[in-house]
Amino acid sequence: MRRASRFVRLAIAIIFSASFIVQQKLYNFYLSDVSEKHQREHENVAPAVATVDDASFTEFVSNPVTLLNREIGSITRLCRQYGKSCLLPTGSEKETGIGNVNDNGSKNTNNINSPMPIRGRSWITNNHDAFQGYAILLYYSSRNTQSMGVLGMESKSRWKRLDVNLNFGVHPCQSLHSPSIFVNDEERKLYMYVHGHGCRFSKKISQPTLLFESDDGVNWNFQPKHSAHLTDTDPSPYLFNELFYLSVPVILEEYGQRFYYAIAKTQENSVERTVLVRSASLIGPFEIGPVLGRGLRHVDLYVPPLSTSSNQTHQTPNGMIYVFFTLVGDSPERILLGTIDTSWTTKWKLWKLMPGPRILQPEYAFEHGNAVVAPSAPGAEKGTTHQLRDPRFLPNEINHDIHGVLAGKLFYSVQGEQGLAMARLSVDLSRYHQGSIAYRHFENVAPDIYNSSSLRVDVKRSRIRKQEKTLITGIGRSGTMFMCTFFQKIDIQVSHDNDKDCGPYPGPDGAVSWYDAFYTGRRYDRVLHLVRDPLKTIASRMKRKHTRKWLVKHLSPYEKVTSINDMIFAIKHWVRRNSFVERHASWRVQAEMFYSEPLAVWELCMAAGFTNRCPDLTIIRAAMDQMPSNTNTWYNASEASRRPLTWDFLELKVGPENEKYVAIAKTMARNYGYSQYANVTLVEYDCEYKVHSGNRFEDWDCSLKQ
Repeated sequence: MRRASRFVRLAIAIIFSASFIVQQKLYNFYLSDVSEKHQREHENVAPAVATVDDASFTEFVSNPVTLLNREIGSITRLCRQYGKSCLLPTGSEKETGIGNVNDNGSKNTNNINSPMPIRGRSWITNNHDAFQGYAILLYYSSRNTQSMGVLGMESKSRWKRLDVNLNFGVHPCQSLHSPSIFVNDEERKLYMYVHGHGCRFSKKISQPTLLFESDDGVNWNFQPKHSAHLTDTDPSPYLFNELFYLSVPVILEEYGQRFYYAIAKTQENSVERTVLVRSASLIGPFEIGPVLGRGLRHVDLYVPPLSTSSNQTHQTPNGMIYVFFTLVGDSPERILLGTIDTSWTTKWKLWKLMPGPRILQPEYAFEHGNAVVAPSAPGAEKGTTHQLRDPRFLPNEINHDIHGVLAGKLFYSVQGEQGLAMARLSVDLSRYHQGSIAYRHFENVAPDIYNSSSLRVDVKRSRIRKQEKTLITGIGRSGTMFMCTFFQKIDIQVSHDNDKDCGPYPGPDGAVSWYDAFYTGRRYDRVLHLVRDPLKTIASRMKRKHTRKWLVKHLSPYEKVTSINDMIFAIKHWVRRNSFVERHASWRVQAEMFYSEPLAVWELCMAAGFTNRCPDLTIIRAAMDQMPSNTNTWYNASEASRRPLTWDFLELKVGPENEKYVAIAKTMARNYGYSQYANVTLVEYDCEYKVHSGNRFEDWDCSLKQ
C-alpha cells in the first residue's frame, strides 16, 4: 500500500512539473510575441517574408487592353500560384501584416498595400549592402504593423524580403504610410513623400504629407517645411497639412523652366477630391491647382521621355501625362488609365483629366479571394474584398528603337489590401490617340466633317470660355431624354432637344440632342457619341410616325429623304447619323451601359469636360436608383406581344436596294462593342457627302467598298 501511495505521489509531481513547464513556455511565447509586435510597431521592422523559387512562377495569358472597343495593347499578369499575393508568399501564421490567405473570402486582419517600385542604381546599392544585386526595389507599407518594408527582385520571378529596417529618425508622426519615391539621379538622392497618422501640429482629420530624403534608401531624414514657407494659417512643418496620398512628381519643361507636377487628395470628407499640384522644386512649396475629379483613391503618373531617334514612325502627342488610378465606389474596384493633355492650353490650372482604357479588373482568386463583388468604400480595408488598388507603373528602361509604346511593369494591391501583384503592360500610344480618341484633337477631324458638324474649336486657344458646352448626340430613340434627365439629377445642366423636357435648349452646360448631330446653327466645344443597340433603336424609331415635312425639316440637307417607309428610314437614319458622329466625337458610350453602370456615367461626365463637377460613384449610383425605368420609352402593352426585330427580318423587308445598310449596321454594331453581334459578317464601307461644293454639304451616305 505504501509503495502504491509513493507511485501516486510521484506521478502527481511529474504531472505538475510538466504543466508548469508548458505554462512557462506558453508565457515566454506570449512575451516574445508581444515583444515582436511592439518592436514592429515602434521600430518600423517589416514583417518577415520567405523567398519562393522561380519554379512556382506563372505567366498568365495576355489580356487585350481596349479603348472604345479598339485594341490598343495588352496586359499580362506575372504571378506565383499561391495564396493572395503574387510577390509575397503566405509564410507562417506569425507574419503579421502579410500573413496567411483566405481564398474563401473570409475576413482576416492582414494588410499590405502601396507598392512603390524603383530601379536599383549603383549609387544606391553601393551605399547599402542589402540592396546589392537587385534590379528593382519595391517598397510597401502595412497598416497593421504601422511599418514599411522592401522587396528585392533578383530575377523576373524571384522576389525576396530584404533584411533592412527603414530608419526615419525623429519626426512628428506616430506612423508613416503609402510611400511615393522620386529618384533624383542628378543629386543622387531619393525623395520620399508619405502621409502620417497621429501627427502633432495637425488637425484631427488630417493625414499630412511629409517629405524625407535619403542617399541609400534605408536611412531617411525628415525635411520640415522651410521656415520661409510657414504661414499664420499653416504653421505646421509638413509639406501639406490638408493634402495626402501625394503621387510621385513628374517633370514637365515649360519655356525653359522645369516644373514638378503631382496629384494629391483633399481630406474634407469621406470621398475626397483629387487635385493637381506643382512646384519648381521637389521640396516645395507646391501650388494647388485644378480639381481633377472626385472619388479617386490612389494615383500614379507617367510622362514618356522624348525620343532621340530620327527613325520614329509612330505619332504620339507631346505633353501628355498618363494617370493610373482606381475609383472609390467602383464595383469591382479596378485599375483605370486616363490622360491630362497639357498641350491643350498653357494655363495649367485649366487642365482636365480625361478617361481612357480600363486596364485591369480582379479575375483570379489571388486578386479577389472569391469575395462578393460590391462597391468599394473609402479608407483602409482589413478584410478580403473583390478589389484591386494602389496602381504603380514602372516603365521599361528606355529603348530608343521602340517608339510610341507605353511599356513596363504595373504593380498593384490585391483583395483590397491583402497582397501585392505585378503585371506586364504594353500600350500602343499611336492606337490610343490616333485611333480610339483621335478627335480630342481638332486637327484630326476632316475639314468637311468639321464644317458641317456642331463642333467649334478655338484653334489658337487664345481664350478659354468660363463655361463650355458639350453636345451628346447620336440618333433619336437612343436614350437622349433619359440622359438629360439623369444629368439634371446630378446638377449638370444639359438640355434635351427642346425647351420643355430638361430646361431651355441648349442648357448652360450643353445638350443631349440628336438634332444637332449635323450643324443646325449651334456650336459646342466637344461632341460625345451616344449609341444604342441598332435593332432596338430601329424598332423604337419605327413606332414613331413621321410626315415627309417633319423629316425634311430635321434631316435635310444632310440626310436625303427618299422614303418615309418606317423601316427603310430607320435603318438608313441609324447608319448615316452614327457614321457621321463617330468621325468627330471624342468619346462614345453605349446607352445600355449608361443606364446600368456608374463607371460608364462617370467616364462620360469626365469626357464631357465637367471634371470637378462630376460626382463620385456613390452619388452616381444613388441617382441611378432614383431614375424611373420608363423615361420616354414610348412603350405600350401591345408591343409586348410583338416578335423582337432581327437582322434577317430587316434584310427581307428593306429589299435588295437597301440590304447594304443592314450589312453596314451589323459591322458598326460590332465596332461599337455589342458582343451579341460577335458572329456577324463584317464588311468594309465608306461614308461621305454625295454633294460637296465649297461650303455646301448634302446627302451624307454610306456604301459598300467594291
